[in-house]
Order: sequence, then C-alpha cells, then structure tokens
Amino acid sequence: MQRKVFQNMIRWKDGNENKPLLLVGPKCVGKTYLANEFGKTYYKRIIYINFENQPEMIELFKKDIDTTTDINKILKNISNTFDFQEEEFSDNSPVLFIFDEITFLPFYSEIIELFQNSDMTLPVILISSTPNDFFDNNIDANRKYMILHIFSFDFEEFLIAIGYTWYADVIREHYNTNKKLPSIVHNELLSLFELYLKIGGMPLAINEYLINKNTNNIREVHRIISDFCINTLNTGNDDSLLLKIRHVISSIHKQLEKENKKFQYRLIRKGVTKKLYQDAINQIINSNLAIKCSKLIQYSKDIIQADQDAFKLYHMDVGILNSNGNELDQSFRKGVFENYIAQSLVSNGYEPYFWESNSQAKIDFVIQKNQLLLPIEVKVDNNTRSKSLSIFHSFFNTKNSIKVSTRNFEFSNHVKYIPIYAVFCI
Repeated sequence: MQRKVFQNMIRWKDGNENKPLLLVGPKCVGKTYLANEFGKTYYKRIIYINFENQPEMIELFKKDIDTTTDINKILKNISNTFDFQEEEFSDNSPVLFIFDEITFLPFYSEIIELFQNSDMTLPVILISSTPNDFFDNNIDANRKYMILHIFSFDFEEFLIAIGYTWYADVIREHYNTNKKLPSIVHNELLSLFELYLKIGGMPLAINEYLINKNTNNIREVHRIISDFCINTLNTGNDDSLLLKIRHVISSIHKQLEKENKKFQYRLIRKGVTKKLYQDAINQIINSNLAIKCSKLIQYSKDIIQADQDAFKLYHMDVGILNSNGNELDQSFRKGVFENYIAQSLVSNGYEPYFWESNSQAKIDFVIQKNQLLLPIEVKVDNNTRSKSLSIFHSFFNTKNSIKVSTRNFEFSNHVKYIPIYAVFCI
C-alpha cells in the first residue's frame, strides 16, 4: 500500500547526513511493513531485528564489562548471526539495518551513536511505538535523527489504496482553487468517505476490505487490532494499569457521543477521579493510542497557553471508534467527524486545540498555521451557520477560518468551506 511518507524516506536515503531514520507511531499502523518494503526497494539486503519480540538479539549489542563495544565487534556479531560476510558492509553499503521497537534495547542511544560515527556508511531505520519514552531519553532527538511520524491511513491514502487515485488528485486541486466539484463527483466522494469511516485507516482493516470487497468482518478486525494494541502495553506486568487503560479506551466513544465532548472521568465508571486514571491516560497518549486536544486559553507572540486538564480525547483510528459507537446518533456522528479531523491534523504536523468562551462560543479545533491561529468549525451536514467564529476572531484579532461539513468547496468572507473528505489537505 502506498504511503505519502515514502517520499520522505527516499529523501532521507538520498541525503548526505549520516542520520538514522526514526519511524514512530501506534502499533498496527504499518511501520514495520513500510520499513521493510522500503528496504526491499532500495537495498540489496536487510538486517531486521525486533527487540521486543527477539530479546535474545540484545546479546549482539551488549557491552563488555571492562571494554567499550565498538562497531566492528557489533558488525562481526551480526554477520555471524545472519550468515553473511563482513565485507558486505562497505562505504556504499547495500545493507539496511532495521531495528524495530528500539527502546527495548538497553543503552540503544549509545549503540546508535556507534553506527552514526562509523567510518562506513551504515543506514539505519529505527522503529518505536512509544516515542515519548524515546524522546525522554534523547532530549536532542530531533537533531540526532530524522523523525517521521506514521499514522493510520488518511482519506487520501485510503482512496489510493482502493484504486481512486484520480479522486485524490481532484480533491487537492479543488481545495487549492476553492472551486465546487460537480455534484455527481462530490456525492460520490461523500459516499466513499462514509465507506472510509466504517473501515478506517488501519492497514489490516483495509486489506480485509480489499480481499473480500465488503465490510462484513471489519468490526471483528477492529476488535483484534484494539485488543492487540492494548495487550502490548502490558510490558510491566501491571494488570491494574492495563485494566484502567481498557476502561479509558472503551470510554472514548461515550465521550464523543456527548454534545459537550470534553473528557469526563465519570464516563469511565462511577466514582472515578483524575488521580486514579491519570497514569492510564498518559500511557495511552504516549503510546499513540489516542490523541489529546487541550483547551486553548491564550495566544501571544506565537506562544500558545492551554489548559491541560480540560481536554478531548480522540481515538487513534476513526474506523475502530466508529465500530464501537452508535453511528445513527447525530452527536456521535459529529464526534466521528471530529475524530477524523484530529487524526488528519496530527498527521499533517499540527497540534490541535479547542476553544470556548463562557458558553457563548465553541470552536471545535484551533491550529497554528503560518504563525497565526486558524479556527476550524465542524458540522455534520450542509448547515454551516454559526456565531462562534465571529466571537473567536474578535477575541484573538484574526480573520481567516475553515468550516468543515458535507457542503461543497467554497470561499466567502475569509471563510474556507471544505467538505469533510478534503480535511487531509489542511
């Protein structure tokens, strides 16, 4: 399946810097598949090690007690284990190293430095499902690595995967020109987007649809994915924490079924407090199983102040969310729309916020774009009338905004109207 991030991987390969490439993202979004497909395309050989599933491989990288491990020793250990000649490591190395779940390798930062500082060219792709843990141990991670965030397929990638590449190009063209699409095309894209909302962007679910040409088994696939992602968090054998994680994730659709979609602890179960579930929520966010959208308070001199205790929590994949909720409920349908928008914004590198003003005005999303605040209002139909945007613009002294709905493309009075299927263009 084609991923847009593949082009960035090519740029990494062709670059002059001897930086490892770091792929970070939730479980099951295809990081491993992407890395291996890239390796098969551009390298003669791949050395693939998963330190979570193959802990015995850690021995290849261990330090001696009295001496410092050097890169030659590591390469010799690897060549013996994988049965090929050390001569294959050369200045124009045909070998790509893929180190999966790299944080399961103790002292991984020091080992990667050995690869970076080697006289040889040793291309390395690192994969991590817990990037926050990774960055905590590598404050200068952005300088040391080329970092690419991998998420579930957005609607553009979904269209390409199911054979509608032309539609993806058309959407981008009309997003840029603000010209309406012909009604027949617009309605077809709305129908395809409804299909996407059922399937979501997880590769396993998309493959299921492509093989069987129907959505009959999609809910079961979503359950398998969700269970796997949660179970892999139980690395510390803390059954209590794992149970709380399950409680929080299973409550997300309840949170988004409300008219006011701010996270409420009481919806997890009766009598729950923030203190009791804070660790579980942090673990979910750190593992990319959910997206946190905090409340915007102030914005001054490019600095955003947010209330981290007032937040919305969105699922990592809109398809899995949709499988758990009542799709006929209009309030939940808006939550599904919001969930997809949150995914798309994060995938495009934005940090999403929401804003409200004394119950007078509510803005579903606010992002910082071109050093300005850009409000995004979400509707589930063609009715896009609202006073909230004018209040927001007055409060923050801005003028441009986006309205997302099922309405066709249009631009009027500093408002860009875009159909829900075009959100990936923002």
